Amino acid sequence: MEKPKGLRVSFEFGTLMLLSQTSDARAAVVVSNKTCPMASDRNKLRRRIYHALRNLIKRGVVTRGIIVYSNRSALTAPFSLLQEKLEHALAEKART
Repeated sequence: MEKPKGLRVSFEFGTLMLLSQTSDARAAVVVSNKTCPMASDRNKLRRRIYHALRNLIKRGVVTRGIIVYSNRSALTAPFSLLQEKLEHALAEKART
């Protein structure tokens, strides 16, 4: 299977990959077993990031495919901070 190609940017709660092949706004969240050993924590973290991305897609900030590789610190961070950092990372890559 071929690895996805795109632009990568690191932010406080993980890494974003903006895909170059997609034309529509899509999102995928990856939380590894090593990052969160408990399935309930992995699922909670995945749901928090999907919710933040859903808001950004509705506002038009996300315009193409995106993959988020998260780290454990996103689990305990305030939701508003998580969403702000995601938006800032996306805006940073849009400028380049």
